[in-house]
Amino acid sequence: MRRSGGIGLVPRGLTALSKNKTPGKRKRLKRLTPQRLPAQPPKAAPVSKAPGDPTPGHSRPRRPATPNEIERILATRKRVMTAFVSRVADAPLDQISGALQRTSDSLSADDRLQLGWLRENYPHRKTFIGEHARIWREYRRDFALYGGDRPFLSREAFEAADQNLAMLRIPEMLATVGIDIEALPRVGQRRMKALQAAYSDEERLRLEDQLLKDVWFVSDILPVSPPPRPRDWPEIDVGAFGEDVSNLLEVGADFRPMKEGPGSASASPPRPGTIGSLVSMATDERMLRGWPADAAAWAPYHAMTLLGVLGEHATAPLLLRAIDVVGKDDWISDHLVGVCLALMGPPVEPLLWDLALDRRRDTEQRGLALEALTRIAGDHADRRDDIAGRMAEVMSKAPYLDRGRKTVNAYAAWLLHNEPFGDARARAAIQEADAAGRLDHTIHNPSDNDAL
Repeated sequence: MRRSGGIGLVPRGLTALSKNKTPGKRKRLKRLTPQRLPAQPPKAAPVSKAPGDPTPGHSRPRRPATPNEIERILATRKRVMTAFVSRVADAPLDQISGALQRTSDSLSADDRLQLGWLRENYPHRKTFIGEHARIWREYRRDFALYGGDRPFLSREAFEAADQNLAMLRIPEMLATVGIDIEALPRVGQRRMKALQAAYSDEERLRLEDQLLKDVWFVSDILPVSPPPRPRDWPEIDVGAFGEDVSNLLEVGADFRPMKEGPGSASASPPRPGTIGSLVSMATDERMLRGWPADAAAWAPYHAMTLLGVLGEHATAPLLLRAIDVVGKDDWISDHLVGVCLALMGPPVEPLLWDLALDRRRDTEQRGLALEALTRIAGDHADRRDDIAGRMAEVMSKAPYLDRGRKTVNAYAAWLLHNEPFGDARARAAIQEADAAGRLDHTIHNPSDNDAL
């Protein structure tokens, strides 16, 4: 168990438990004020409280945790999470709620509080598609808060190291649900065994520490340690933005002030010029490529979120520029397309269809456009049939010049199989597309529909 750097305190077996996150029900974003966000009210006087005790709103402890307290908290959470995972893994889909309740009933009062904290703070994904951008953003966020003196990894370097670590963790994950590694295909076994031979325990711990894996698990007891900006990394000039949006420059990577901030987007109309300032902020190249620990580097994320909850659909074509700016270091597309544009509703449907069928775009971004359309269908019942029909029409074609179309079709098939669609017409369209060889089975195989 490693003590240096803070993150190394997480036991190795514990970090394996949060892989393979399944998509959950959509949570609506809290609507934020379109005007200058009010300053946070003064906090109440600190109360003496033991570190690690679950508190509402994911608040931090009042005093630093001692090493012994950290060990105790981690041991408790590991035991609780292991019980939670093992119960749920064996339960059929229609019995998961009962399995969760039985898990809770079997725990002590203190353990139930810890389970509540784990469930409240688990980093649930907001989109099914776009995992690469989301994981990269989570690393940037964790690095901004806890990076300390660690080196910052490019997306390419991060993904290569993350893939190796995922393979190293698989045996532990399988053991959690009672599966032996020997049950896997031989190719997978060989690769995992080769990696395990290549990495000593110390090297693996170093890799986990470098990647800041699963810091959410101890985020309430870890001290914030922002990494200093390197000399060759330019500082962001924020002087061009006025008072109407200046608070967004200060939120940074710690999203809780946005979550807890008061106000409603429908409370009053935006001030003149605010929308233009938000668009400029959301697409600002200096910020989108800024040093992750600089608060202003996260302003584009918060600006596009605000435009989404405001329903400013006229800004949608302009916001897509943010994806082009970040390029191969994309950390924003899943949130921009799958969440923010979806919140803008039916007026952005034409733009989303154009994005889904644009063969020049990345296939994940095209799939995110389909997922945004699915969310619109879920929020607007009068648009459901039209969107389902158009999605079935998309699957009916696989142009020769569109190399990513089979992948896009497979995203459409997965989305059509689930809510708010999933009717007989959708199933027939999926079967027809599959029979014609138009689906990428590495994304979705219709024969798995019953299991899903």
